[in-house]
Amino acid sequence: MSNESFILTYIRSKNLISIPEVNDFLVLICSSDHPLAKKDIVKLEELKNERFIMREQGSGTRELFERYMLDNNIPIKIVFEANSSETIKKTIMESQCLAVLSVRLVEDEVKKGKIHVIKNMDCDWDRDFSLVYHKDKFVTEEINYLIELVKKYKCVDILEGIKIGSLVK
Repeated sequence: MSNESFILTYIRSKNLISIPEVNDFLVLICSSDHPLAKKDIVKLEELKNERFIMREQGSGTRELFERYMLDNNIPIKIVFEANSSETIKKTIMESQCLAVLSVRLVEDEVKKGKIHVIKNMDCDWDRDFSLVYHKDKFVTEEINYLIELVKKYKCVDILEGIKIGSLVK
């Protein structure tokens, strides 16, 4: 098993080198036939009455979303929890619930018109994934190759040309 990994967190150790490699952001998702999918602008207040499918406790995605909703005094009505993004996507496509996932995880479903994306226009859900390794660790040719692959992918805008909604306060 490799000692390098991609993580979403803040690094505090002086012994670890952290290289931000992937810019990512969360999006609110719903089925294409959900009432919010018909709106260009969704106000944050409208989420008060919506039902949510959430990631499991301890998930960075969940923590980021819960903190945002708490900071804005919006309660979250959780109807289902899952530890799999695939389970969340399938449930969203078959229900009238909402969820929050990385935009990169819903690319295929969005392009096929099965899932509708509502983007937080305040960029409050932006995050970076970093490659982290010990400062004394030799960076192999394979890891350098992986870093180069990720750099090419991080510039891809998967929402380009796709109609999305905008979440505003």
